[in-house]
Parts: sequence; C-alpha cells; structure tokens
Amino acid sequence: MHRPDAPTQRDPRAIRWFIAALFVIQAMYAGLEILPSVSSGRLLDVALAVAFAAYAAMVVAFVYGVWRALDWAWPLGVAVAIVGLGLAAVRILAGADLQQHLIGMVIDAGLLWYLQKSSIKATFGR
Repeated sequence: MHRPDAPTQRDPRAIRWFIAALFVIQAMYAGLEILPSVSSGRLLDVALAVAFAAYAAMVVAFVYGVWRALDWAWPLGVAVAIVGLGLAAVRILAGADLQQHLIGMVIDAGLLWYLQKSSIKATFGR
C-alpha cells in the first residue's frame, strides 16, 4: 500500500551510491587481478595487468563522477562496463577459469543494463 507521505521517486543520491558501490567492488576485483598477472612474467599476463590497472583508474574516475552527479559519468560508466566485459572475455580466452570472472561479468552486464534505464539517464542529464 502506498503511503501518501512517501516519496514517489527514487532518491538520486541512493542511486548514485548504489552505482558507486558496485563499481568500487569492480575496482577491487581489478586490483586483485593485477598482482598475480604481473608476477607470472608472461607478456600477455603483463599486458592484461596493465589493462586492468587502466580499467581500475577508469572505475575510480567513474565513481567520482557518479558521486558528484557529473554529466560525463554516464558515458564513462558505459565504457567501463564494456571494457570490464572485454577484459574478462580476453582473460577467459587466455586460459583463465570462467568462474573467476563470472561475478565481475554479471556485475558489468547488470550495470550496463542499469545505466540504460531512463531514470538513471535522467540522473546524469541524458
């Protein structure tokens, strides 16, 4: 039952907090991916570690943009989700276990879907 005094729209701050929290988890995941890759010494692993480091930097920039509700955060979030999916796919094709990357891929795919919702786009002036 709807209370007459209850807000009818979602709080944009809560939406931004939710998106930021999920991407912080993704950045931590990227950080965990970097360490073992660099220590192996294989060229592909080192290249992927550098890519994951760049991905983590993109995530940090996105989280800042989300927190401040800056208009450039939305397209950066879409790019971050796509890059995250791509990096996970490359790692799987390079021999990593699918289960290692499944959670990150689900989060990236979910966030890509979530960022396409009209209410989320409106939060970022789209």
